[in-house]
Amino acid sequence: MSQPGIRSCHEALPRQVAVLALVSSQEDEMEREQKQMIKEAFAGDDVIKEFLKEKREAIQASKPKDMDLTLPGWGEWGGMDLKPSAKKRRRFLIKAPEGPPRKDKNLPNVIISEKGNIQAEAHQVGSEHSLLV
Repeated sequence: MSQPGIRSCHEALPRQVAVLALVSSQEDEMEREQKQMIKEAFAGDDVIKEFLKEKREAIQASKPKDMDLTLPGWGEWGGMDLKPSAKKRRRFLIKAPEGPPRKDKNLPNVIISEKGNIQAEAHQVGSEHSLLV
């Protein structure tokens, strides 16, 4: 015995399933459209290549540099167009020691700057300050 205007559970269940399926398909379609829009927005950009190039440059910039202590004219002829000999350059070239390993060595999608920030250091509490009284 059903009253007018009240449906049984068996009648409402297929409608709920149909509504859920419709909502799910609409969400999937919206997600596909959003991914397509992002893909189109970045289609011409080689963001990954640019990032990898920047990371290589950051790695090269952070490596210690060799020091060349050759002085022109000491022990041989010197002048405007004369370059020191390769033997002399090798003799007075000080190789830089290998630096510590980078923190982002095993992180391909990250560049960690290991430079100190002088302006930030002025506002930081050092280890000599004790909060305990």
